[in-house]
Amino acid sequence: MNAPEIYSTKEAWLAARATGLGSSDVAAALGENKYKSPHKLWSEKTGLSKPDAENAKMYAGTVGEESAAKMFAYLNPDIEVITPLDFAFSGAAGQPIVAMDGGGVDEDSKVIWRDPAKPHAMATPDRLTMATARVLGLLELKCPNWRNRHQWDDGPPTQYVIQALHQFTVLRACGVKLEELRLAAWFGSDDLVVFSLPCDDTVLTESIASGVDAFWKRVESKRAPPISLSGSDSDHDSLAAVYPKEDPGTMIELPADLVERWVKAKSVETLAESNAKALAADIKAHMGAHEVGLYKGSKICTWKEKTVNYQAKDASTATYRTLTRARNWLTIMGLDA
Repeated sequence: MNAPEIYSTKEAWLAARATGLGSSDVAAALGENKYKSPHKLWSEKTGLSKPDAENAKMYAGTVGEESAAKMFAYLNPDIEVITPLDFAFSGAAGQPIVAMDGGGVDEDSKVIWRDPAKPHAMATPDRLTMATARVLGLLELKCPNWRNRHQWDDGPPTQYVIQALHQFTVLRACGVKLEELRLAAWFGSDDLVVFSLPCDDTVLTESIASGVDAFWKRVESKRAPPISLSGSDSDHDSLAAVYPKEDPGTMIELPADLVERWVKAKSVETLAESNAKALAADIKAHMGAHEVGLYKGSKICTWKEKTVNYQAKDASTATYRTLTRARNWLTIMGLDA
């Protein structure tokens, strides 16, 4: 049985997480995270952009985890709830002696399990469980906003199922003899919903594992994944970080069909806003650091720096690249008749 890695500080743990894909990364890698696109995750893992800073929603989920675990234990008195660190020191998962970063180990230390055959596949489970019949299980905890309660009526969202199954698969690969998998969502007060997930669905788990491997190969080769079709702001944020400045005077011929779809979507943007945003991100991905995009040899757009003054707000300024169509784009595309 493979012992987990122990890290004495959150900073050391986060640095270790950058060397692979943890469970919270996997849904994004597979294009199933509405908050983070595959391209944004790729740019973070390759060091081309920084991970998103913790916001209030993330913080609430982190601090709420302990309360969710206690509520689960209260409502299920026959099931022992075990922290990953306690499990690591129980002897059942080996006996790590010192933290990987050389620090002391205490209750705030962080744990990472790695698939021994694929070290890029990592897991930091929320809790483990032990039923009265000595059945070992995995418990994934979520603290969604109560306003989103309806999103769980027909089962947990796909991204959380993927996350839980990835955790389960990695721990099993490490020799942890898990037999049960639960996903619990705590909406506050006594409103805890628990789902039992099909942990032996080999088709699904192998599909997730295959997607993880394919994504990590892109990270290692620095080969960016395709732009998502959802029009995610995450793609635009990622591209702005990867290509923060244009090379003045440089031009690149863009795929004609992409330009035509983008222009068409822009002309009816109120009806197809997400489509226009997705195509705009694809245009940026093709342009990279080039300043000018060409359509059949003619200038159709620019992606260049623009400075905005916020005098009315706080007298600050911000500089960022803006994608703009050429003024004569109708003529260029033969649409001015």
